[in-house]
Amino acid sequence: MKTNVPARARLAVALAAAGCTPAPHSPPAPAAPARSPPAAEAVEPAAARLHRLLIGRYDSSAQAASDAEFRVIHLTVCPADAPELGDRVLYVEQAAAEALDKPYRQRLYVVEAGAKGPASARSRVFELRAPEAAVGACARPERPRFAAAD
Repeated sequence: MKTNVPARARLAVALAAAGCTPAPHSPPAPAAPARSPPAAEAVEPAAARLHRLLIGRYDSSAQAASDAEFRVIHLTVCPADAPELGDRVLYVEQAAAEALDKPYRQRLYVVEAGAKGPASARSRVFELRAPEAAVGACARPERPRFAAAD
């Protein structure tokens, strides 16, 4: 794997730039709490929260419907095992709606605590050396697993 630099917030920017919204078949995200947690209650670190919230299926169908210059793009994100990279690893697959079995971008995102402590997060992005073997990994029953050689 080789790293893609700079990787900070790359997925969030890609989602925003592509106008991606959760796909209709994705479960809705949990509602945010209406109140602040009491001081004794643990607050979820930003990296753990970001990792959890990025998991799902997204598409740009709403943007494509409102603007003919945009194509429908699907983005699928699922947890992956890559022990050499860390505990919070995501496999990300991006494909045009008409070619879901031929993604044009596949990456591993490692979500970590940011430099400002638990209230911040950062991501490192890795390309796969042989991405063909991972196509459709999020749809498989077992969690995708990657090694440094991948």
